[in-house]
Amino acid sequence: MSKVLIIISSGEESKDKALTGMIFAKNAKRRNLFEDVRLMFFGPSEGLIASGEKEIMSAYKDLVELNVVATGCIAIAQSKNIEASLKEVGLELEPVGPTIATLIGDGYVPMVF
Repeated sequence: MSKVLIIISSGEESKDKALTGMIFAKNAKRRNLFEDVRLMFFGPSEGLIASGEKEIMSAYKDLVELNVVATGCIAIAQSKNIEASLKEVGLELEPVGPTIATLIGDGYVPMVF
């Protein structure tokens, strides 16, 4: 069985695209479509999470309840001054470049929304 890394980079301008990725992650985890499902918020999508937008946060809470491991980029969070907001909702922040490289090296298939 394969593993998937879902990278959400779409922000407010493409909220529906971000939601599509989050719903895919939820369904993939719930239906055991993959050996493992990892989720990464990167760039503008971090602003969506920090904004607390109702639909986004509902999808995010579903993912938390399913124990989908989600991370965000610490550098972007700091540069946009949203680090505290992201940590408040439980998003782990780290330098995502090395994480992406490691996960791909470990056989995760990247999907970008």
